[in-house]
Amino acid sequence: MENCQPISGPWRATRLWNDIIRTMRADMPVRKHKKNLKTYENCFSSAEVIDWLHKNLQKNSNFGSDVTREQTFQLLNKLARAGIIENIRDGEMLEFREGELYRLSNKSPVRNIRTP
Repeated sequence: MENCQPISGPWRATRLWNDIIRTMRADMPVRKHKKNLKTYENCFSSAEVIDWLHKNLQKNSNFGSDVTREQTFQLLNKLARAGIIENIRDGEMLEFREGELYRLSNKSPVRNIRTP
């Protein structure tokens, strides 16, 4: 996603969505976290994913430096509702919340692009 060519043409939103998800799957750092006396492997905190995604969106020519943290939070809400990221304790959820631990789900995240 970083420093990529601008995406244009039909199904631009789907291509951007797929690019974000592929980049998260490939590059989002995961590690061991402790919460409420339990240890969770291969996950990330809400603060970590907000910071990481915000920096990546700002570096991307399709989004630019004008991307706000609030917009990043809204995108994470959409990823949570789509089941791309899931809360470690709640599994599927309807909204992204700060102060929680998350992981990327095994659900196939990439949407097919129809051809005209």
